Amino acid sequence: SHVDDRERVLDSLKKISMASKHLLNLINEVLDMSKIESGKVELKDEPFNLAELVDSLVSMMHPQIEAHRHTLELQVEAIEHKYVLGDSLRLQQVFTNLMGNSVKYTPDGGLLTLSVSEKPCDREGRGCYEFVFADNGMGMSEDYVRRIFEPFSRADDERVDKIQGTGLGMAITRSIVQMMEGDIQVESRLGEGTRFTVTVYLKLQENGAGDEGTNGTGMDSSGGDESLAGIESLDFSGRRALLVEDNELNREIAMTILETTGLAVEEAADGEEAVQQVSQHEDGYYDIIFMDVRMPRMNGYDATCAIRAMGLPYCKTVPIVAMTADAFAEDVRAAKNAGMNEHVSKPLNFKHLGMVMRKLLN
Repeated sequence: SHVDDRERVLDSLKKISMASKHLLNLINEVLDMSKIESGKVELKDEPFNLAELVDSLVSMMHPQIEAHRHTLELQVEAIEHKYVLGDSLRLQQVFTNLMGNSVKYTPDGGLLTLSVSEKPCDREGRGCYEFVFADNGMGMSEDYVRRIFEPFSRADDERVDKIQGTGLGMAITRSIVQMMEGDIQVESRLGEGTRFTVTVYLKLQENGAGDEGTNGTGMDSSGGDESLAGIESLDFSGRRALLVEDNELNREIAMTILETTGLAVEEAADGEEAVQQVSQHEDGYYDIIFMDVRMPRMNGYDATCAIRAMGLPYCKTVPIVAMTADAFAEDVRAAKNAGMNEHVSKPLNFKHLGMVMRKLLN
């Protein structure tokens, strides 16, 4: 109706994008809750560094905190054992949910606090860690505090109604903490703020260091950037990419986005075709490969394994990026195990995609 009114169209597109993100979040959380309730989520025992996990969280939440003009105070007490074993991706999910709520439900210009400490532990080979997320936000009533961990629960408050949420985040958070044999407590007063205390027990790494695993969730929590500004400033002219995607519309969108960076983009409709194309060209032909996961004939994991096993020397090192709607912690881990370098979830977040491309192509 208003296709010639640029400002009105841009405003409508922005609202469509916000609604789409909310819908995507709802779908992801419903699926995640379903996995948890059916017992299909298995926690991993992987080495990681707690200090790096906290740094990663702060970096990931920084754009949202800045957008709301909040102040974040980080209080880290002496941590004797920072090298631990556990599921860093699921722990990061817990932390992102809690800090995300503090950001959302604290009026602009608020104060957020994250305190991290190691407590005495009588469990052999384990460390006890306490994480406290506090804010001076809108707080909750006593009645709602009692219901906060129930699926689909939301406070009956007109201020909350204006803030998008699914009512599943806290149910998922508590389930993950309980799977880790931990505990989560909440204290809150209406109009004064909220304080969540998470206690988890993590296995200690025997040698105190090692392969530190991954801290990323695969999901960019910066709130996203619908403009192409973060991509258009990149210049990868003279570099060549292979885009592997079976869905024609997805392929068209991804190609348009990638070509704005100057990349020469070639396409493959499935994993088998991708393997053939790589094998038919000389060593070093492609500078980067973007790989969908769910495809007919050969999926993205198998295609990646096949490319990595080829005789061409560069096949062992050419960057391969999972570009997929499979966006859970398990999917990020599966991509890494198949030999992929990074994971970018669909729908594409341009800011995150740009960051990955800079990292792998510069």
